[in-house]
Amino acid sequence: MVNELIRKALHIFVCVFFLTVAYITNTPVAYLCFFGLYVGMLVLLRLGVLSLITKINRKSIGHHLIFVGCLIIFSFFILSKDDTAFQFGIITLMLADTLAIAGRPIQNLLSKRRSSSGKSILGSMIFFVVSLIIAFFLHINISPIFITSMILLAVAEHKSTMGFDNVIIPVFSFVIVHFIA
Repeated sequence: MVNELIRKALHIFVCVFFLTVAYITNTPVAYLCFFGLYVGMLVLLRLGVLSLITKINRKSIGHHLIFVGCLIIFSFFILSKDDTAFQFGIITLMLADTLAIAGRPIQNLLSKRRSSSGKSILGSMIFFVVSLIIAFFLHINISPIFITSMILLAVAEHKSTMGFDNVIIPVFSFVIVHFIA
C-alpha cells in the first residue's frame, strides 16, 4: 500500500507541474520542460532511485503514461486555449484518480471481489463523485449528457489496465468539457 501511495504522489506532482508550467509558458519551451522531466524520471527509474514506484504488485506502465496523457491535453490546451477543459482534465487525473484508491481497502473489508484490472467498484464510484465535485467548483454546466459522459469515463477508468487510465482520464475529461459541457 505504501508503494501505491508513492505512485499516487507522483501523479499529484506531475499534474501540479503541468498546471504550473502551462500557465507560466504555453509555448514549445514548455514541451522541452516536460520532455526533460520525463527523461529525468526515466533515468532515475533506470538508476533505481525510483524503485519504490516500480515494485508494485501489478503490471503497470502508468508512471510513463501519465506524462503522455498530460502532454496530449497540454497540446489541446495550446490549440484551443480552453482553460476550463484543461484544468478539468488535469485536476480530474490528479484528484479523482488519486482518491479512487480509497475504495480499495474499504471494498476489501466488505468483499474480496475486484475487476480483472484490480480496481474496486467503490473506487470507480469515488472517481465519479469527485469528478462531479471538481466540475462544480470549476463552474462547468452539469447537464444530463455531462453526467452520462462522466459515468462512461468512470467505467472506462475501471476497465483500463496497465495504467492506460492515465491517458484516458485527462484526454476524455478535456474532450467532454470542451465539446459537451
